[in-house]
Amino acid sequence: MTRSDYFREFIAAAATQTLQPNVSPSALGRIPVPLPPVEEADWIAGCLDEAFAEISRLEAEVELSSARATAQRQNILRAAFSGQLVPQDPNDEPASRLLERIAQARAASVGSPKRRKPRATKEPA
Repeated sequence: MTRSDYFREFIAAAATQTLQPNVSPSALGRIPVPLPPVEEADWIAGCLDEAFAEISRLEAEVELSSARATAQRQNILRAAFSGQLVPQDPNDEPASRLLERIAQARAASVGSPKRRKPRATKEPA
């Protein structure tokens, strides 16, 4: 018999026989719980302390990495918007002139009605 079987039998014996089996808190309090020897319990506690310390260290590392990633993302965006990611062509039109041209084109198109392109019709095969 395994320890699980022992526990299940103890619970089954303590449970009231209704449609929904129930175990009272006092019956649960009478269940014997085996404990390891003190030396083994101390060893287990030490292992848990080491594991929790490692978890804390890893959590701090994840937070630091996340903060670094956020800062790096901001640096990349800043560099992209200032034109530092790729070599600049001196023959390119300045952005201010391009925006001005776009604004003029929009202003000119406000008065004229928009025309839709006719849909491409499928030729019968």
